[in-house]
Amino acid sequence: MALVDAQHRILRICYCSIVISFTLINNPHFFEFRRKNHQEEKLFIFTVDTITIGIDISSIIHLKAPCIMSDRSKAQNQRFEVQLAIYDLSQGMARQLSAQFLGLNHAIDIIPHTAILAFEKEYYFGMSGVEASDPHHFRTTRGLSPIKIQHLGHTIITREEFEEWCRQHMQNGTYASHSYDLFHRNCNHFSHHASQHLGVLGVPEDILGVPQKVLSSPMGTLLGPILQQMQITPSGEGNSLGTTAKRASEEEKKEMTSIDNPWAHLNQTSNAESKSQVKTPLLDSYSKPFLANDASMVKLCIEKIQNGQGIQTLNDKDRSKMLESLMALSKLFSGQDMDRKAEDLYDDIHLLRMVLDCDQASATEKTFVLMLLRLIVLQKCIDTSIRVDIMTSMRAIITKKELKSTLRAMAWCVITNCMGANDAWYQHISEKTLESLVDLAIAGLSKDSTVDVRRGTAAFLFNLLLSLKKVEGSSHDLSELQVTILCAVGELIADETDVEVVTRLLLVIGKITKTHNQSNKAAELLSDLGFIETVQTISQGKAAITETGKVKELVNEIVHLANK
Repeated sequence: MALVDAQHRILRICYCSIVISFTLINNPHFFEFRRKNHQEEKLFIFTVDTITIGIDISSIIHLKAPCIMSDRSKAQNQRFEVQLAIYDLSQGMARQLSAQFLGLNHAIDIIPHTAILAFEKEYYFGMSGVEASDPHHFRTTRGLSPIKIQHLGHTIITREEFEEWCRQHMQNGTYASHSYDLFHRNCNHFSHHASQHLGVLGVPEDILGVPQKVLSSPMGTLLGPILQQMQITPSGEGNSLGTTAKRASEEEKKEMTSIDNPWAHLNQTSNAESKSQVKTPLLDSYSKPFLANDASMVKLCIEKIQNGQGIQTLNDKDRSKMLESLMALSKLFSGQDMDRKAEDLYDDIHLLRMVLDCDQASATEKTFVLMLLRLIVLQKCIDTSIRVDIMTSMRAIITKKELKSTLRAMAWCVITNCMGANDAWYQHISEKTLESLVDLAIAGLSKDSTVDVRRGTAAFLFNLLLSLKKVEGSSHDLSELQVTILCAVGELIADETDVEVVTRLLLVIGKITKTHNQSNKAAELLSDLGFIETVQTISQGKAAITETGKVKELVNEIVHLANK
């Protein structure tokens, strides 16, 4: 009996399914459109005898039945292909040079620009807002060709609807010309947002993650101005989709820049000042200290310290505290727990320094300790006196040339971060200690030192000069410390072969020269010692350096300052 009832129920369900299928063909307004994995599904949901049934009617509505398909259903089922055009603004240079500038862990293959290809047009966001143009026209006027055309899917949204969406987002400021931000709201963010609106696949994560990958590198702040110059600029012939978009006032632009783009550090000068000063936009863009704040290696550092010899030499109580401290630091730098108090961090510092002082700990283990320490000193709650004490203690590592260069280079990173975290350090350090650090930095710039040590010492000198400028201001006379640095750097830079080191040393020379631009004291010293000629010959030196436009631009700005 139960078997008969089940058979009857199945027959009723099948009958209902057939009837409903034909009903749907003649009544397309019953369709319920759903999106799943970017594929359009058309389902009809109904219930018979407590059994819920979903019929996929995609095949039904595609049956050849022109006599019963309404015009409305035809329009609803028209689909347009959407593609993603991927360009490399560096035209191959990123793949060749990024590892040298950013380090192996931050190397990038391309500097990506993307555009949506749909409706026989190319849609992209740049410094003039959202534009639409013929793909061939865009590529010929820019001299670029896509390195890849990626299929994203199909959309039922029409060209008119999509362009209206673009106009609305220009008018509300989301993608207006003044909203463009290289690192936080660029062409790739627009392409991803637009693809989501069209209901297709988005921009690959490796493209969206390029800005953060660059910014998290030690050289991130330096490369910002270079990448800005590579962005897509208005051609003058493109078709802007939002000519009625609101234009921000100068004050609004300044406010947006300070909030959305922390890397746009251009010094603001009055009109009176700009007339009397030589314009040095690239030099002025470097107004923030170098900070080694990459936290991607924290997990590895903790594992190495936990399994190292140093922690094994601690007594049971300190070892237990160390393990707890490492777990807390892991949560802090991964963003899981941002409320670690200053007194807890002081305990962390004390325990890490115990490992540093341990003779049984290897140089590699101590390097990982310093990698954690450089991040701890950047925490705002750390007292300045603690940072100065740490700076002073690093001399014991720097002066031991028998130690591995990676360990000594990381010690310079710790010092540089202590200086960059807060300018107040200058008021707490003794003159003798500071002079000794400068002497050690100059010695570290010699060609006998490894590249990583030279980069660390050059960053230290740059951060020092930024702090001196803020504390001492633009005095007419050069301090003894500035004269020492200027003379040493002017002499050592001639033999330097590393682009990164040359760039930082040029910034050191430029900052001193610009600070004393009114009195011309630094420029006179450079000229008297023949350093102007030395600086000029840099752009004609090693191949790796001459290919860097940034170096040439810095040289030109320094020469203009000196010849004012």
